[in-house]
Amino acid sequence: RTWKWLFKHLERTHRYKNERPAAYSFRRYISLNKFREPHGYTTDIPEYMYILQNIYHSKIHEGGVKSALSSELVYTIENHHPRMCLGNRDKETDEDDRECFVPTVPIEEAYIIHYRGHCKDGRAGREKFCNANDTVQDTITWKYKDKLIKRTTDTLKLFNLV
Repeated sequence: RTWKWLFKHLERTHRYKNERPAAYSFRRYISLNKFREPHGYTTDIPEYMYILQNIYHSKIHEGGVKSALSSELVYTIENHHPRMCLGNRDKETDEDDRECFVPTVPIEEAYIIHYRGHCKDGRAGREKFCNANDTVQDTITWKYKDKLIKRTTDTLKLFNLV
C-alpha cells in the first residue's frame, strides 16, 4: 500500500454528508533514539538512514494526532491541526469560513510514528510513552529499504558527502 492508495481509500470511506475532509488526523506513536540503543544499528543499513534505523516505537500511542492537510482548503493551522478552512459556507450563519471537517483515521488503517532524539519533559504522563521496555519493532519502512538506500547514497556521493 502507498500514500496514494491510503488517501483514495480514506476519500471513499470517511465522507460525512458529502463534505470533503480538509485533513485526516492520524494517531501517533513515539520513536526515541534510546529505543534503538539496546539493539544497536542494523548493519546492512547506513547509520545516517535515521528512519530505517529507528524501527522501535512505543506500544501505546501518544493520544495526540498529526494531520495530513489539504492546501486547497486549509488556511489556519495550529499544532499540526487545521483550524479554519476556505469555502465551507455555514448554512445556518451564512458565514464563508468555519471549522474544518477532519476525521481521525482508525489506528488499524494508518498511524504516524513521531521520531525524536529524546523524550520531551514537562507533560504529565509522558513517561509511559518513553519507556524503552515497552516498545515494539515495526519494520514497515524496510519495504522500501533497498531503493531508499541506493538513491540516498547515490545522491550523497554525487555531492561528496559520503
